[in-house]
Amino acid sequence: MLRLKSLTRFGVALAITAMAGGALSSEAGAVATAGPRIVAKPNNLMINTKTTLTGTGFPANTKLTIEECPATLWIVPQQPCVTTNRISVLTDGHGRFTRQFRVELCGGKRGPFPTSQICYIGDPHPEGIDTIRLLGAARIVVSYP
Repeated sequence: MLRLKSLTRFGVALAITAMAGGALSSEAGAVATAGPRIVAKPNNLMINTKTTLTGTGFPANTKLTIEECPATLWIVPQQPCVTTNRISVLTDGHGRFTRQFRVELCGGKRGPFPTSQICYIGDPHPEGIDTIRLLGAARIVVSYP
């Protein structure tokens, strides 16, 4: 009987240790896989001017379509992005790219200035059954006269 109790305690301790190790492993994995990110410099600019986009965390050696949109998430029937304002980029062997992008008005929410809009630049990517997410999603403020 004493032996069975010791074995049970050992089994419980082993299970708890395994669960804690699994939690730590998944947390560490989440940190290691940061996901795609695009940085726009400058990120506050006038309509019809260029910003330099730097993308990281994308799949290596992949062609992306980068678009300017008023949101970072929408449902499939909607097409909110500025369809005339898109570029294709090819990521390098590390999933990075650098490219210039001319901004337009995206129809987004009013920005911090009286004549400005908040827009996002990224790679539209299907997510789930009926959702599109803008991967990378650099936030910019576009001003107009």
